[in-house]
Amino acid sequence: RYVDNPGRITVHLTSYVPQDGQLHLYYGTPSGKSRVGYAGVSPYHIDYDGQPGQYYILVYTAPGNGSSTAYILRAHFQ
Repeated sequence: RYVDNPGRITVHLTSYVPQDGQLHLYYGTPSGKSRVGYAGVSPYHIDYDGQPGQYYILVYTAPGNGSSTAYILRAHFQ
């Protein structure tokens, strides 16, 4: 999502069943060097005070740990 003004970004992942999951927040481009937030254990939650620009959210599941159970991803941009 593109954010027009600086502010707090909150990302929360719930009902996530697989083990070894990760929640990532990226600024600009979705690559390792542009990661601005990370949650590697439950509860999967990121708070970040960000600048205007493009943000990406990635939910990663390790190979072999997938699940068909739906999860809930919420992102708030204030």
